[in-house]
Amino acid sequence: MTDAQHPDSPPAKISTGLQTALFALAFLVVALLAWRFLGPRAFATSNSAVPPDTRLVQLDLTPLTPTSPPLSLDDLKGKVTLVNFWGTWCPPCVQEFPHLAAIEKQNRSHADFRFVSISVGGGNSEDIVELSEDTQSFLKRGGYDVAVYADAHRRTIDALAPAIDTGGVPLTLLVDRDGTITNAWIGYTPAAVDEMRLRLATLLGRK
Repeated sequence: MTDAQHPDSPPAKISTGLQTALFALAFLVVALLAWRFLGPRAFATSNSAVPPDTRLVQLDLTPLTPTSPPLSLDDLKGKVTLVNFWGTWCPPCVQEFPHLAAIEKQNRSHADFRFVSISVGGGNSEDIVELSEDTQSFLKRGGYDVAVYADAHRRTIDALAPAIDTGGVPLTLLVDRDGTITNAWIGYTPAAVDEMRLRLATLLGRK
């Protein structure tokens, strides 16, 4: 019996060419799934233009975590607010979330700051129980102490749609003390988070 036929012989190594082909196939599958669920903006990152005087006019949220207190638009009056729509199923969201959690932790003692984290499901309809379980599991694994909500009836996101591109996540909005949306970021890059920090610090420094 030859070595190639011996049952104790180590398995043959996969050729470099085959490894490359398998990697390319895996990437294609992931890309197609991202395109299917997120659309073309799954791979886009931009500081989206916000029409002048665009305001946050609707906030209808359902708490998903025990640390989520009731929240209304009145609670945001006079605050500089960072609003983030994200999903546990969304790779760019998962990459971005630790940075936003760090921003929240850094500024939580600031009386004029609020962070509103809104977890969204991957389908057209949302099971709030399942969404809450998935979200809390994600937060527990990462050790994040952040209040998270659901836009269960899509009233918050739908109210933004006439003025802002709401077709993809992560979507992050910066809202000033008057309720005006000054910036909107679609997608994630480290540069986008740096810009969020800078613009947030600028607004918090203004009275």
